[in-house]
Amino acid sequence: MTVFAMKEITGRHVLFALLGFFGVMLLANGIFLYFALSTFDGLSTPHPYQEGLHYNERIAAERRQAALGWSYRLAVTGERRLKLTIRDKTGNPVSGLEVRGNIARAVADRVTGPLLLKEESAGAYIVSVEDLDPGNWIVSLEAATAPSQGPATHYRIKQRLWLKPNS
Repeated sequence: MTVFAMKEITGRHVLFALLGFFGVMLLANGIFLYFALSTFDGLSTPHPYQEGLHYNERIAAERRQAALGWSYRLAVTGERRLKLTIRDKTGNPVSGLEVRGNIARAVADRVTGPLLLKEESAGAYIVSVEDLDPGNWIVSLEAATAPSQGPATHYRIKQRLWLKPNS
């Protein structure tokens, strides 16, 4: 005598099991596909083809920048100001640069706003970031010598920063 009575598996049971299984799979894949397409467009640069055409020029610019021997320090001060300090090979401050750039969220593909840093003291450039929300940001800057100083010298900086909440 058996305790469990076995029910007969019919074609209808198999059909419902298969439809349920594949229905759950399609639903999960549809959700993943929606989030993948709506959160990232697949491009890490707006003009990849044009930038690829100028790849050798970019490598040459990076070599010229490395040959300068400049060093920099980029930090956020307690007053929520972005401070960039640039020094040459010998450790002397580099003055008279025009420093421009932008700041963007690390997880977004849109730029929050342009930055124009003003020289506060020799080799120290400042801009306020008090309007920005706390969190992870990517700062991209370009420091260039003034045209009156002869051929332009460009120094590019890209750094991730963490902005703390206002206290």
